[in-house]
Amino acid sequence: MSSMHRQSMVARRQQSFRCEAETCLEFAPEHFQQMAGLILYYDTKDYIYLRVTHHEELGPCLGIVQSKNGLYDELLERDIRLQGTGRYRLKAEIDRELVQFYYADAGREWTPVGGRIELTHLSDDFPAYIRFTGTFIGMCVQDLSGMKKHADFDYFVYKESF
Repeated sequence: MSSMHRQSMVARRQQSFRCEAETCLEFAPEHFQQMAGLILYYDTKDYIYLRVTHHEELGPCLGIVQSKNGLYDELLERDIRLQGTGRYRLKAEIDRELVQFYYADAGREWTPVGGRIELTHLSDDFPAYIRFTGTFIGMCVQDLSGMKKHADFDYFVYKESF
């Protein structure tokens, strides 16, 4: 997400301090450089990304990537191994300055991913320089391996004041 070239992202503006976003994707990554998921995005330096990727030992897995003022961090101690058919539901619940992510395999209940994450760095007021775009919530996919791996997103739902 730090690159300004060849990004595939569809997003909408976050318009409420309390909201949730949900999507369902089909994705079968074969390499750690292939990822897709749900993103809270300000710009190439500031985002939080709940993403499905591939791990050599785990296979398909889920993790949270954060960039805060351009500093990359993986927020889970270990990515979560994903079971099932390659069809996953992802959700973010935002309550003012915190977000909680969830995932569910097809037909199963929501499972929290990590703890609540502070997201004030996704604000117009965070850095030393002037910003004005606001936060976006959306779906994205990347294939840094060059194999052009795609993800199919079935839907995207945004609700205010859950």
